[in-house]
Amino acid sequence: KYGIEKQVGYISTGGGAFLEVLEGKQLPAFEILAKRAAG
Repeated sequence: KYGIEKQVGYISTGGGAFLEVLEGKQLPAFEILAKRAAG
């Protein structure tokens, strides 16, 4: 899509999880980490 495939050695979407983060969705692991950090 961006034409940078030849400039990088590895391309991954993180199994789709990264795409969900880009869509603004909150991943369960992130929710747990945020709650633990908040105390």
